[in-house]
Amino acid sequence: AYPLEYINENTWFGEIPFDESAGKLITYKYALWREGRSPLRENVVARKWVLASEGTVKWRDNWAH
Repeated sequence: AYPLEYINENTWFGEIPFDESAGKLITYKYALWREGRSPLRENVVARKWVLASEGTVKWRDNWAH
């Protein structure tokens, strides 16, 4: 899991290296780790994204809870 930085109620930010997955399909989900509580996981089928084979990619998702 990679941590995201909380910016405000609508925005989280993170930089994640994808060297081994460059140019490939990845699947992922979001989870919110809460101190002393169980993680809050997205209640959706895993997301899918084909990564660029090189360079930097930016994308935006909406939390599905």
